[in-house]
Amino acid sequence: MRHFPGLRNGFVYIGTEYLEFEWVENRKEYQQGKLPYHDIFIKNPAPFGIGLTTDDIKTLHRNWRRRGFKVAPVYSRGPRGAKEGDPPWWSFQKIPTVLLLGVWSFALTYLFRKNKKGKVVRIGGNSIYAIKGITFVVSNPKNRAKKWKKLLAPRTSIMEEPGICRLIIGPHTFTWMTKDAYKNYYGVHRFRKNS
Repeated sequence: MRHFPGLRNGFVYIGTEYLEFEWVENRKEYQQGKLPYHDIFIKNPAPFGIGLTTDDIKTLHRNWRRRGFKVAPVYSRGPRGAKEGDPPWWSFQKIPTVLLLGVWSFALTYLFRKNKKGKVVRIGGNSIYAIKGITFVVSNPKNRAKKWKKLLAPRTSIMEEPGICRLIIGPHTFTWMTKDAYKNYYGVHRFRKNS
């Protein structure tokens, strides 16, 4: 799908979730219409964002505010090109990067989805049907894990081993590793420049 400013995206569906890839396709249109945050699309290899879904974004917002987190008001919108008066499709909660270090994140509620029918699980031809989690390479794994735990999983324990911290949030495992731990764990001996 192509969209403003000069961007294009595609999706890989895995189980009940998906990975969205977005890139700059038309550099001239991009340079003329981009907003400051758009440059994240051309920086590698950091992920652009992680979307966290919830059935009730307003309750999530109230809970975070009650726990002392400073978050912006919830806002709703429809797809690009929606007609005036059309109901919104999503409600979003921006998450400041100081709360979840290392990636731009947000929470959302799909307003048009009804969970009465359940979620569709897409099983790939290679039999993959779930995303286990995500791994970040950082200089201080414990500091990052503590930040994520504080916001998203205060009752969960951080699992530690030398150079590695893991945090289970719902069905996913978030892992932070030092560069040396990553190299040893995955057998990677070279990193790309700026990684």
